[in-house]
Amino acid sequence: MVKLRILQAGLVALAVAAGFPASGTATGGLGVPAQAVEVTKETSTMSIADSTTDYGKLASAVDDRVGTTEWRVVKDTGNCCENHLGVSRDGRLFDVGGSFINYTDDRGLTWKSVQPLNPLVNGEGSMAMAPNGDVIGMTWDAYSGDHFVAYKYDTVAGKWFTLDNPIHEPFYDRPWLTVIPGPFAIGLGADTVPYVAVVQGGTGVKDPMLMTTDGLSYTEISSPFLDGQNDNPLTAWFPTVADPMNDWIQPIRSAPATPLGPQHALTTSSNAGGVYLMDSADRTWDAWTLPGGAPPPTYIQVDSAGRIHNVRSAGANQLEYRISSDGGQTWTSATYPLPFGGLTDFKVNKSVGIGAIALRLNNQDWVYKFDISGDTAQLMRRYRVGLGDNPAGSSVGALTNPRMDFQNVVILPDGHVATSFLDSTTLSHPPGTGALGRIGPALAIELDTTLPPVKPDLTVSAPTVSAKRAKGGDSVTFAVKVANGGEASAPNVAVRFLVDGVAVGSDRTIAQVAGGSTSSAVSSDAWSAAKKNGTHVVEAVVDPANTVAELDEDNNSASLSFKVRNNRIVK
Repeated sequence: MVKLRILQAGLVALAVAAGFPASGTATGGLGVPAQAVEVTKETSTMSIADSTTDYGKLASAVDDRVGTTEWRVVKDTGNCCENHLGVSRDGRLFDVGGSFINYTDDRGLTWKSVQPLNPLVNGEGSMAMAPNGDVIGMTWDAYSGDHFVAYKYDTVAGKWFTLDNPIHEPFYDRPWLTVIPGPFAIGLGADTVPYVAVVQGGTGVKDPMLMTTDGLSYTEISSPFLDGQNDNPLTAWFPTVADPMNDWIQPIRSAPATPLGPQHALTTSSNAGGVYLMDSADRTWDAWTLPGGAPPPTYIQVDSAGRIHNVRSAGANQLEYRISSDGGQTWTSATYPLPFGGLTDFKVNKSVGIGAIALRLNNQDWVYKFDISGDTAQLMRRYRVGLGDNPAGSSVGALTNPRMDFQNVVILPDGHVATSFLDSTTLSHPPGTGALGRIGPALAIELDTTLPPVKPDLTVSAPTVSAKRAKGGDSVTFAVKVANGGEASAPNVAVRFLVDGVAVGSDRTIAQVAGGSTSSAVSSDAWSAAKKNGTHVVEAVVDPANTVAELDEDNNSASLSFKVRNNRIVK
């Protein structure tokens, strides 16, 4: 750690001597006040018929429904090639794909833009939500003089601030930012901060990263490679902690680190290799393996219950969703026939009960939504976002072609999602590019989904016989239980009993079988066993006239074989 502090001090001195440009000096550690100005974004709505599949509650496909989702489409919140989204606990939606942080409080109808006093041209930005309600971000604006501009919404002051950082990596295309919750001791340990954050360049140098303890000034070096020179490798399970903030501070999946809970985060290092765990005592990184020597999975998020969520490919067109509630020692697993490609974003929110994955495959943008309220993830919906009719590159080699460098998704407090997409309709005019119109990513904010009505699914149990010995005129009755596995209620449900194909009395009627009902008992009229020695079959049929539209019309009957011998009923 001493070596890092010496190196850090040297870099600060070099930056000062070199006279890097700055938009202002820090005031009380908070930076320079920023301006939040109203801006107009091109907005519209998009509805594509039969683009959403709802998977219902049954394991089979009988209750799957195909419908249409309406999205609000917003252009020009990012730059030419990407959007980077965030969402606060109260539902404010942010995007910092370009030079400025833009935000909306009404699902994209109106927008404000947080801007420094000095003008910027066109940047590469990143942002993250902090555990105490702060919002932090940064942008690298190479076109206006190599500016690394940090943003911070200070929740105590209730204001936005910015600060130019003279020290930074040489090339921040594309930068990534992660908040790690504290508290952390700073200075001589007399003071603490509620969080720290690390930033990393997406292209070129990835180690060392730079760290901030105030959300604005990135002056502390954070390097798994350098820390590893004096490292004592660590073997442990995930040190996750349940905390409500975990649902809201999750970084984009390409970010340099993933928070695990207070004072802990994991990162990987392209220079040093392997997985590293932050040491909360001195904010350095320790090489980390799980008990048994296996490397920890890194494609994860941690929810407010302290559970680890991991998604991964399980073969061709197979996605596996795993959840661990004990620090990675054991996992529940659910596998679905869904493709899972690269450049994917992934978020979870236990308080909302939703997990969401965004990805782009064969020019088509998708969102997969999962119910994570239980121990095992359940696939809820799959959204096809946009027309999927325009290719896009993700590298500098695609400078003159449509670019979409990564996908992004966030989960709003009501369970709806916002994501990025690109198709032939997302013609935009990104600032600073000189383009008079170029196809680039746009935002899609989920509004409403229209699905066909839910249906009941009536089933009937195997009949039972009222007595094993016929009495009272040699008559017996039969009974069944009617259930409804569908979501919709079924009114006036008829039940017919037949013995050897002949109806036993009149149909019985159940006034209503509620959705999700497990049993409604009904009995037949009396059937005479007199002079009926031999084998017989009693059958019960629910909705015999098919007057109820159901999910499955082939599971409405059940039967029982029995014998009559000297007035005795024998199964």
